[in-house]
Amino acid sequence: MENRTGKIIAQLAEPDDSGAMPELIKMINRNVAPPSELKAEDVLVRAMYVASDRVNSFGGKFPIDELEQLAVKLIDSPVMVGHRKDSLPIGRNFHAVLTQKDSVPWVKAYFYWLKDSENSEQLRQNIDGGVYKECSIGFTFHLAECSICGQDIRSCRHEPLVRYRSDSDNSAVCCFLYRKIDKVLETSLVYRGAVPDTSLTNELSSARPAAVGSISCNYSASNDADPLVRPGELNPEEPLILLPFYEGRFAEVAVQSSQLQLRSGGVAIRLPRELATVSTQVPDFRWTPSLLVGYRGKERTSLAQLDRFLAGESSGVSHLEIMTIPFDKSTGVSQPVRSGQLCFRTIRCVSGTSETLGEKAESIASRDGVLIVGLSDQKVWRWKPEFQARRKAVGKYLLKRERASGRCLLQIRSAGKSLSYILFSFSSERCQTGVAFVAEPAAAAEIQSDGWMEASGDAIRSFRSVGDSLVIDCEGALEGDLVFRPLLIGGRKKFLVRLARNQSREAREIYEQA
Repeated sequence: MENRTGKIIAQLAEPDDSGAMPELIKMINRNVAPPSELKAEDVLVRAMYVASDRVNSFGGKFPIDELEQLAVKLIDSPVMVGHRKDSLPIGRNFHAVLTQKDSVPWVKAYFYWLKDSENSEQLRQNIDGGVYKECSIGFTFHLAECSICGQDIRSCRHEPLVRYRSDSDNSAVCCFLYRKIDKVLETSLVYRGAVPDTSLTNELSSARPAAVGSISCNYSASNDADPLVRPGELNPEEPLILLPFYEGRFAEVAVQSSQLQLRSGGVAIRLPRELATVSTQVPDFRWTPSLLVGYRGKERTSLAQLDRFLAGESSGVSHLEIMTIPFDKSTGVSQPVRSGQLCFRTIRCVSGTSETLGEKAESIASRDGVLIVGLSDQKVWRWKPEFQARRKAVGKYLLKRERASGRCLLQIRSAGKSLSYILFSFSSERCQTGVAFVAEPAAAAEIQSDGWMEASGDAIRSFRSVGDSLVIDCEGALEGDLVFRPLLIGGRKKFLVRLARNQSREAREIYEQA
């Protein structure tokens, strides 16, 4: 683990269902856009279970939210043999879904090759005959997150595949999570995959994510869901649906003749004209429960920014993800589709009960936990499972406000370090919306002044330092990554401070500079 921090390139290698073909051919022509439109008689199509959330032979694994992104980034990538870059592709990936095989979440990638190409029939026979059986994926990513302490495993003290005992006398085998996936370079047919149980298949019928049941939703915020303390609080007979938690708004969504429609409780929600008309690439679908999530680049935005974007106001939101919830196979979208500032995709869901909640949640949770929907009473809970809360705090922060001005004193204590900064015109409410503030190191006399009023404080989950740049993962009032970036104003050293959520662009740029 001595590589420099930055972008990483990873290569994880160590009967025909004709009923699905019309839809698959449409996907090939839409997603790959070959110069000459292809027909069913021109191609052969197979699929590969190429990535799961199981730990691979290198000690790495994909968390469920990164598997969702992987499925999006797989489209239009080449299919190679043995990750060799000195030969041309043998096929091309044109579609991918997040599905399940043997109760394990998998990315299933669909690929095609031309019937008339050299060795085409031999490739088909070897796949269908079980000779070509395993597969792998090559991709780039920026962060290898330690499963024990949450820091970059290339700079922490833990080693992959080594068992460690915690303070509570429990033990766990260390692995690292692939975070900030940048690009899928290719998938390959290989003699042995690093991920256990990769496979090739000629079963093509499940190109659309599986349905999970029926739920209704209004224009409420996911943050408004009641917190769940213990699964035992739930009715054991209540059927449940679990979704990864993202900060956003629930609404019913439909597309008809390239017109996007939103409603809540049967009442239409008016959209700006530039959002209401979508590309013809977006298929028509009837009213579908959905989660709306705003993004600024790869960073999820706050609820306030999302609301301004939907109202047509200045918001800082660069695009909106409309995550349809697949309660019916005929609703929503079968694959990610972009239209201007909009991206339509199906959010991964699983069904379960209170007895299976822990197991199901671990397979689907985002970094912020899960949303649990009761199908009988439509009640929604937010839950952060214990396996996500195990990480021990590495420090504390304290935020104080000056009586006579709008300045704040931020004191940080972590791993023997004690840092203090003056924040100018600071407001925690504005900070939560992504507003940046100027800060400077606090002098000893300022720290000792009796003019400060204690305001708030909480734990620090991780503390990452690259030169003068800092990324501090905080809880409480400053929940998220607090990013300090150095700058000079009038020849004096200061910092631009911004609260970044879900590993933001600012945090990513700091890692890339290391």
